[in-house]
Amino acid sequence: MLKAYQDYNNTVFEVIDKGLGIKTEQIEKLFLLEQKNSSPALTERQVGLGLILCKDFVQKHKGSLAVESQFGAGSRFIVTIPTL
Repeated sequence: MLKAYQDYNNTVFEVIDKGLGIKTEQIEKLFLLEQKNSSPALTERQVGLGLILCKDFVQKHKGSLAVESQFGAGSRFIVTIPTL
């Protein structure tokens, strides 16, 4: 699900899923550049560059990117960018 709304002087975008969720120790590593394999079924190594680039782009626009997740219940990615 995708949500977008105005919050005070910010525009907020939320991407919400009801998937497996992310363990707390993995959330801390989401924005670090390192090779990772997110699923035992995957045979190719992943770098995880997508979220790093998203966070960098958002920060260059004076915004923030946050992650909330409960393992087994899904995740929510929140992008907040100041409204011009």
